[in-house]
Amino acid sequence: MKKFIFLFILLFLASCTKIVGDKPEYPAVAGFVVSFADGENIGSEENRLPKESKYSFHITIKAIDANGDETENYNGKAMIKTRFSTLSSASLVEITDGVAENVVVEMSRALGTDDILVQGLTGESIEQGGKKVRIEDGVYGVSPKLYFPMPTVTEIQENHNGSAKSGFESIYNRRNFTVISADGSDAAHSLIVVAVVEGGFYLTDLGSPAFGSLYLYTHSTPYVDDGESYQSLAAGTILDGFNGSIFEFFGFTEMSFPTFLPRRDKDGRIVVHPELIPLAFDISSLLDNGEDEQLEAREASLVVVENVTVMDFDETEQSYLDYGQFPVQTDNGGIIMAATSSTVPTFNPVENKGKKLTSMKGVLKQHRSSRPSTWILVPRDENDIVKQDK
Repeated sequence: MKKFIFLFILLFLASCTKIVGDKPEYPAVAGFVVSFADGENIGSEENRLPKESKYSFHITIKAIDANGDETENYNGKAMIKTRFSTLSSASLVEITDGVAENVVVEMSRALGTDDILVQGLTGESIEQGGKKVRIEDGVYGVSPKLYFPMPTVTEIQENHNGSAKSGFESIYNRRNFTVISADGSDAAHSLIVVAVVEGGFYLTDLGSPAFGSLYLYTHSTPYVDDGESYQSLAAGTILDGFNGSIFEFFGFTEMSFPTFLPRRDKDGRIVVHPELIPLAFDISSLLDNGEDEQLEAREASLVVVENVTVMDFDETEQSYLDYGQFPVQTDNGGIIMAATSSTVPTFNPVENKGKKLTSMKGVLKQHRSSRPSTWILVPRDENDIVKQDK
């Protein structure tokens, strides 16, 4: 009986509670309708907005009640946000009698699709981490979808923050993107698979030598249905596009949980052109001079180092035991880590200590905590390691 009385008192108090200040009483306001000015171009799936460094839109915000009807019963501030892009205009707007008209919203770093979000505020704030944070009032609105240009591999890789120490992280980290081939069936601008490993594959945009490669982390060996058989994805496969979320793995830019679309011929067979795989780019001198920005431009692409020696290393170190990483050094003192345990298990780094290699090819990775170099070369198979003749 006491529990029932206590519950009744709580319900009674709740029904009498009214929120004062610049937050409206409920249930008068259920949300906001966010609309664009008449004639404003917001793009579409078929006709995306032209590429710009900054976009400007004019929106109107109207409060609505639970029935979806416009209401004047809202006075206060609201916060404007974008889901992905960078908001470069004012983030606060004043809503009077349920409406705010001709609000200018400017956005930069806009790729793919995005929305403008409007979030009501109570006018009160709390302190979090030494900063005052405005309290939301539970009233929200979302604009119609905006369609910006589709991203390219180069835009994902080239636009980064920091240095080699911080990993050159992409400014689009944690964004979901769809990337399509730049120029239809033109081989010179195709997306091509350059290497397939146990946990994913590396691809290169043939039209963009610098910052044009990316690793797609499929979590296991990627397989495809080629009409007559189900088989491992092959190096040289041409892709029409792919989709996934960008993640930074200790400075190595990758796309996780990807889907990808191999190009097919008129018979439905997957198009494979291994002869189009680009020649390995020589990074030997970049290692010698510590040219980290130029090395970043070749991340995930096929590279080669010439005339290197397998350095002495401690085979009991965790990096070698767990990942098979060991250092090699150029004649001029440049150092890069190599990792062969999963792709070239026949190469024994311990037995090759102090031995000279004519060349070592592979895909270029980065791990910002790796030592003595954050750059890592992963040969694709035994053919990528050329030993010197005795």
